[in-house]
Amino acid sequence: MFKSMLKKECVELAAPFLLAMGSFVFLLLDHVTTARRLMYPQGEWMINDNFAYLFLFISLALAVAMGLVQSLSEDVQGTWRYVLALPGGWRRIIKLKFATALVVWVAWGVLAFLFCLLGLMFDIGPPGESLIKLTEPMLRTFICVPVVYLGAFLSAVRRANWLFSRLMPLGGVLMCWYLILLLQNWWVLAPLATVALGAALVGIIFHVAASRDFA
Repeated sequence: MFKSMLKKECVELAAPFLLAMGSFVFLLLDHVTTARRLMYPQGEWMINDNFAYLFLFISLALAVAMGLVQSLSEDVQGTWRYVLALPGGWRRIIKLKFATALVVWVAWGVLAFLFCLLGLMFDIGPPGESLIKLTEPMLRTFICVPVVYLGAFLSAVRRANWLFSRLMPLGGVLMCWYLILLLQNWWVLAPLATVALGAALVGIIFHVAASRDFA
């Protein structure tokens, strides 16, 4: 049963993941091609605002889609009532969803980084910045955005009469995420803030789920 639920989660997340990866590959090819044609310094496209902000937008869209799909799919398919009969009930299912999302997010970051390294191999411009400097915008995005997934999941799992009120947690998390993104010395403070906010959101999600009538 556990394997069936895991397979279901993977299948549901495959579509947003592949769409995000396809968009990123297209973005990467466009910037590498332009850099080769204009002979920009190697890897300068990675710290270019057009590339960095579009990667940030794609990552945000993926995180929101993952959070909404994982929770709303159970409402649409009516499977919350079914999983109540499983050992551990909804608590085990939510933990499974979080674990699957974490694996997908790590895969997103690793593949994006590897594709960028591949792009650098085809970049024929003069030597540019160090690899650490080039990957800084992507690393900051990878660290800070996961809280947005939790905000989307919380918005989807809670009950509300109006769409605006239901999406309020996501809006609040987006504001907090933006502040985390702007932190000075982000390589120290951003991970700590992300973990703290993430832990609080996980606690709220389980509290909201405990008060919800899944039946």
